[in-house]
Formats: sequence, structure tokens, C-alpha cells
Amino acid sequence: MVRAFLAGILVAGLLSAALADTRSSTVKEGVALTIIRAPDKAIVCLSTRAPVHLSGEYGIHASWSGGASQAKPIELYSKQDYFATPVQLELPLPRQARLVHVEVGACIENESCDTVEFNYDLRRLKPSADAAASSCAP
Repeated sequence: MVRAFLAGILVAGLLSAALADTRSSTVKEGVALTIIRAPDKAIVCLSTRAPVHLSGEYGIHASWSGGASQAKPIELYSKQDYFATPVQLELPLPRQARLVHVEVGACIENESCDTVEFNYDLRRLKPSADAAASSCAP
């Protein structure tokens, strides 16, 4: 009976790890980044924690590297002072892509803005066709 219980825990742990392998989240200097791996793209979700805002003037810069060539970065800007969050980017990726790099301007209103950079090793995430339908909406 103990063996069956332990085996059940092991199987549940493996299943939850397999499901979690398509997505990863991190927070840095008030900016939250979630990356979701689909077979042909990465879905990048950005949000902030008060009092931090994403600078519309500085913009959001995302690119990938690894493999045969490097992609042209995606650059988003806003005419507003700050982006409305969450922000969702779809970054087309070839199979050999290894690293996603995201750079944003994180601002505290009427105080200062700083660059926040994220680098994520895509080999940690397992591509999933289900991830392609993912959204950043809360």
C-alpha cells in the first residue's frame, strides 16, 4: 500500500512537471515576465507590480539567438507614457533557437526609469502545441 501511494505521488509529480515545462515565470525589479513555448514561437507576457510601469517611449525589445542565424528583434513602442499591462508578444522561433532576450524600460512615475533585461534559455521549456492558444490575460 505504501508503494502504491509513493508510486502515485511520483506519477503525479512527473505529470505536473511535464505540464509545467511549457511555461516559466520570473520577476525582476517589479517587472514580471512569463514565457510560454509553442513549437514555432515563444509567447512573452509582461506585467508590472505597483508602482512600476513599462515605458512606452523606451519600448519593449525582444529577440532570440542560437542556431544558424539570429532574428531581427521585435520592438514595440507606445504613444502613451506607459504600456497598458499585461503586454503579450509573439516571437517567431526556429527549432534551433536557444535563448530569448527581452529588454524593457521600467519606470516609477515622476521618479526614474531603468532598463530591465531578461534572458531565458529555451532549452528548459518543452514546446507544446497547446501553448499556441495561450494568452497573457489574467
